[in-house]
Amino acid sequence: PPERLRAEYAAARADTEAALTADPSDAQARVIRAAVLCAQVGLGAAPATALEDALAELDRVVAAGGEDAEVRRLHGVCHRRRGQAMAQAGGDPGEEYERALAELDRALELDAGYASALQDRGCVRMLRSQVRPGAAALAELDGAIEDLTRALERAPGSADALAARSQAWLQRAAFSAASGQDAAATGRRGQPS
Repeated sequence: PPERLRAEYAAARADTEAALTADPSDAQARVIRAAVLCAQVGLGAAPATALEDALAELDRVVAAGGEDAEVRRLHGVCHRRRGQAMAQAGGDPGEEYERALAELDRALELDAGYASALQDRGCVRMLRSQVRPGAAALAELDGAIEDLTRALERAPGSADALAARSQAWLQRAAFSAASGQDAAATGRRGQPS
């Protein structure tokens, strides 16, 4: 239930606040605080404020020399969520999705086999396919399927990655039906048999 999640996030946030009071340079506490802020967006937290605070925490970690794949992945997730909030409000999420993709690309430069970053990048590509025209949308969906397949190679059986890839295939099939293209004829990796 949302009430329980809110209470758990509040407890996590209180602990990170205590950790940062004890040691303001604690990078791990800043990363966890950013993750909590980002996760709370779906539970009624004001997206703009929570995501700005999360990004500021992650920027502090990077400025202190703490850049790693997880920090960049979380940057990407925050930008993706900010884009989704913009889209829900009727705005143009394109720039936020571009930032998300750039951050996830950086995470994968730091750790090429990072399954969570591959999965997140696949999800961003699916979102980008919704705001791009024609062939560009199709290329995004193909990239999403490729990323999600690579994520599954590194984390076999991941329910989240499987669900995301099935969504990408569903979107691609809808695109193919609308445009008269045959998705099965493309020979993409991860294609269902």
